[in-house]
Amino acid sequence: MKDIAREAKVSIQTVSNVINNRDSQISEKTRKIILELVEKFDFKPSRIARSLRSGNTKTIGLVVPHLIYHPVYAMIFDLIENELNNQGFSILLFNTREDILKENKAIETLLESKVDGIIFIRIIQRNPRLEKLQKSVPLVACLRAFEYINVPSVLVNNKKVGFLATEYLIKKGHKKIIHIEGNKDLLAHRERKLGYIEALKKHKLNIDEKYIISGDYKKKGLYKELSKKIARLKDYSAIFAYNDIVAVNCIKALGNLGYKVPKDISIIGVDNLEIGNFVEPSLTTIEQPIEEVCLLTVELLIDLINNKDKYGNNYNRVIICNPKLIIRDSVIDLLKN
Repeated sequence: MKDIAREAKVSIQTVSNVINNRDSQISEKTRKIILELVEKFDFKPSRIARSLRSGNTKTIGLVVPHLIYHPVYAMIFDLIENELNNQGFSILLFNTREDILKENKAIETLLESKVDGIIFIRIIQRNPRLEKLQKSVPLVACLRAFEYINVPSVLVNNKKVGFLATEYLIKKGHKKIIHIEGNKDLLAHRERKLGYIEALKKHKLNIDEKYIISGDYKKKGLYKELSKKIARLKDYSAIFAYNDIVAVNCIKALGNLGYKVPKDISIIGVDNLEIGNFVEPSLTTIEQPIEEVCLLTVELLIDLINNKDKYGNNYNRVIICNPKLIIRDSVIDLLKN
């Protein structure tokens, strides 16, 4: 900037005013000379310097539990990054692999980087640093709620996810339905189980704990484990899996046991992943409105950043998005057959 000011024979402040489009009193002739010199010197104002002047870095932190095990997280990253870029923000991504030490390192780095806000996707363990962090920078929980502190959140109605899936099976004549539940430490999975139970109660069907089995979608060879667990059960006609990855493993597990889907056993999953279109039969599922969740998350965070003085009054701000049933070929109508 000093070189530009010297060649243009103006002050450094005048150069700064032109670059930042300030001070309309500068003549067009002087402005033109300065802009030509900016191009000549290939001058790019320092992001750090700009942030010191404005108090904003135009950078957002995004903390995810992992990017490889579940396609939804990669989808969320892509949607949020694209929307933030459209809004003029850059993104700092941290993949914690559900490790609290990595999470703490991410928090430390984000604070050092003076990000304008942070989006968290799925926190399981209680972390005292997060309680302090929310006093320093606007936070938004995306898709997964914080259970132990109040944080502005954009979530999916997971109880409705479980209810929709189970009631659809019931309305197709299924009365004994296995539920493959997810991580009990994760509120979303517990709520899906509650929705399953609520649907059974509504239709006055028996709730039998032996029909509720667990399955970790991250495990290699999950279908083998499911084969063993399902083989112990009898008289069921349908399975509600807490996500599509588990549902696809169920199709393979049932095949190993000699069953055909949906002729013998019906299956419904959650997420509406692309894989559901390619398995045989194609998978009936409950779709989470991921794009809506991501756009609302960015909108909420930017609103909090622009109204920092009111942030403390928005700790309880929660937006709930509704799921949708996607009907394909993995559920048979027993009332017609």
